[in-house]
Amino acid sequence: WGVQVFDRFTIVLHIFRCHARTKEARLQLALAELPLLRANLKKDPSQLDQQGRGSRYIMGSGETFLQERQRLLKDREARIRKALRKLAVKRRLLRGQRQRRELPTVAVVGYTNSGTRPPSLQDVIVHVRDVSHPETELQKASVLSALHGLRLPAPLLGSLVEVHNKVDLVPGYRPAEPGALAVSALLGQGLQDLRRALEAAVLKATGRRLLTLRIPLHGAQLRSGRGGAQWASGPGLAGAQLS
Repeated sequence: WGVQVFDRFTIVLHIFRCHARTKEARLQLALAELPLLRANLKKDPSQLDQQGRGSRYIMGSGETFLQERQRLLKDREARIRKALRKLAVKRRLLRGQRQRRELPTVAVVGYTNSGTRPPSLQDVIVHVRDVSHPETELQKASVLSALHGLRLPAPLLGSLVEVHNKVDLVPGYRPAEPGALAVSALLGQGLQDLRRALEAAVLKATGRRLLTLRIPLHGAQLRSGRGGAQWASGPGLAGAQLS
């Protein structure tokens, strides 16, 4: 029909390319593209001689065009993996700092990024779904399959918070799944409920407790009156509020 044909792998890579924002995401995308580049290189008839053996040599190099491009792809892969290792070291340092500060972390996953990097060192997983999409149920099944395929700890999978986004595009929408939260990031609908659900999930996952203490504040400096303090207790102090 005179139109270009793309396989599923190429389309998935294009989707990731549209959503890659961080340096690590772009490096992971470049690494994932290498098998496709190698496969296309072998299929390229311009690299082969008349017998299809790929024996066209570059003058004075002792390499065929195919061998040269395979070597360049191998060098590129080595550079990408080296850059990813450096980022991994940096991420471990930052993770150690967060752990020393005892800050909880939340991993956000969706249909286009559920299998890119294992969120195994997070406290809570938030699964954001586009409920306006006609195949939203199939997308959910794909995400859950990818998460189970990562062999994450059972408590982490049990902490999953399901968020149904774009409800503004589905009039009268009500989640059928127990505990699912209906939100509209565009209109801000349901975001306060999501905030409370995340707080509860983090407290449960980390073993912290939210305590409220009411203490009469007397004295010349504080003036007379009543106030209170609220913080999360547990392995470390998560924060405090005074009133």
